[in-house]
Amino acid sequence: MTLQDNVVTKQYSSFSEKTQKISEMSMDQKLAALHVQFHYLKGVAERAFNVDLAKVELRVDLKGYSLLGQAIKKDGDLSIRINIQGVEFYFEDMLNDTLAHEVAHTVQYAKGDRGGHGRDWKYYCSELGGSPTTIAKGDYSLLKPARKMRQWDYGNTVSDEVFQLSTIRHNKLQRGKVQCYVCKGSVGEITKNTFIGESI
Repeated sequence: MTLQDNVVTKQYSSFSEKTQKISEMSMDQKLAALHVQFHYLKGVAERAFNVDLAKVELRVDLKGYSLLGQAIKKDGDLSIRINIQGVEFYFEDMLNDTLAHEVAHTVQYAKGDRGGHGRDWKYYCSELGGSPTTIAKGDYSLLKPARKMRQWDYGNTVSDEVFQLSTIRHNKLQRGKVQCYVCKGSVGEITKNTFIGESI
């Protein structure tokens, strides 16, 4: 038995009722519930682990698919960032697991630990109702990259093949920081002069 029962989901009498209610929630309602759960977990952690988390802030501003959440210690301040797409598409996971995961990290930092996913973190996370694992379980395929990476088309010096370069490599070529790139599977080279245009 953990220290907390989820404040949002425990009020429903059946799984189907809970699922239906969550699917009907607007984004504003999800964000409000996330903040309620965040403050609840902070309070539980403060009492259970004798730490001060009063100044820990929650921001729901992470984007992309690489992180569901992040606990940050910077200049003595603690904060938690949560993936906004995760809240939109995987609300229950963010509410029940990701928040506990990140609050457990703030407990570590508040106790002067360096962080990580060791024995202490696993204990804090479990007691807060989270899954003490570093690998997110489930399908998170609805999370999209934070931004689309631009690609640049280049020919090569020997054939009619077209190759895509990242913006970093494109800029290095155009600014003369590198003279050429060797094409994989081809004998030609990609040079500044073989530039075609931006990929569509």
